[in-house]
Amino acid sequence: MKTTKTMSEISSDYFEVSLASQTTGGYLAQKDVIEPIPGQPFKAKFFQISEKNATLINFMTSTEFLNFMSAHGYELVNQIPGEYGGDYTFKRKK
Repeated sequence: MKTTKTMSEISSDYFEVSLASQTTGGYLAQKDVIEPIPGQPFKAKFFQISEKNATLINFMTSTEFLNFMSAHGYELVNQIPGEYGGDYTFKRKK
């Protein structure tokens, strides 16, 4: 099942996202979110940052991605660089 949420629908103050390079150029912001429930089969959810019309946003640089997040009310609190992108933790600005 695919769930689409916009930035305004994210309710938590903190969230993690990965910036993954694409073979076609640029980066997509995405993350696998694991929701373990004791006694239930393992489940995972996946999200990607997209426009309101569900078009995926292709960021050409990590700076473009960070500026996008800042413009949408989030500040970077942690970054772990990777070979083909990186993992980021953001906090909602107060």
